[in-house]
Amino acid sequence: MAFDINKKFIDEYNRSKYNYLRFKLSNWQNIYRFRKCIGLLKSIFNLKKKIQIKDTFNYQRNDFYKISNFYKQNKFCFIENIFNSSFYEKLLTNLPNKYFFQPPRIIEKQYNFGFKYISDDANYQNVDFKYFYELEAIFKQLKSSNFSLYLKKFLEPQSENKFKMYSFISTIAGENSILFCHKDSITNLKEETTLSKKNSAINLIFFVKGKDYEDNCGATGIYRSNDFSDPIFVPKILNNSLLIYKSDANFYHGFDIMKKNTYRFTINSQFIYDE
Repeated sequence: MAFDINKKFIDEYNRSKYNYLRFKLSNWQNIYRFRKCIGLLKSIFNLKKKIQIKDTFNYQRNDFYKISNFYKQNKFCFIENIFNSSFYEKLLTNLPNKYFFQPPRIIEKQYNFGFKYISDDANYQNVDFKYFYELEAIFKQLKSSNFSLYLKKFLEPQSENKFKMYSFISTIAGENSILFCHKDSITNLKEETTLSKKNSAINLIFFVKGKDYEDNCGATGIYRSNDFSDPIFVPKILNNSLLIYKSDANFYHGFDIMKKNTYRFTINSQFIYDE
């Protein structure tokens, strides 16, 4: 759950020039029904055969020590070439488009999302990946013990703690999309979740496809203030990279309004301690 949002953004989007945007947000369900119809037709006429996929992530690295030290000091880190190169090429050829995503529904998070999974919510435990087999392979790998050990090497190599995936979602953003600068509340986890699990929450943003080395292209950044004015770190590489940050760290994150002719596809996941 997002909190500590700058009021100036709320006030700006309450102006009359955003009436149509607010109308679309309030009617997101109708837009989604239309999208589902198109997505269903695309699925019916899909000719892709299910394939077995291996080697999703780039597990052979020599920078674990460097990255873990940076994370320990800063509560965030950025990793390039996170996916295996041959797998990544296949992933790019089979990414779902907006017809498989729910449209934005709130002012604070103006982007499309889909393929949602939450480990302790019965409504989001069965994800239908259609024929997007590469995306499904990433999901399965994130749930595996292999990835948990991999993540541990980056974050807590000396610790006895083990991580497990709590949530998964994919997002698409484009021109005029924005994610208001905010902090994350750890209370989005169920109340029966132990405090130690809540405090251990780690957010992962996999940048799958976007524009590298350009501003206002949907790069979720880390900020000291909630108005994008004091950046700590803003990724420049939005293809095959990963931003990790501590969910309750004392900084803000978000991305400013995206410019024309931009596109960004991400996979977002949250991990907690496996007690």
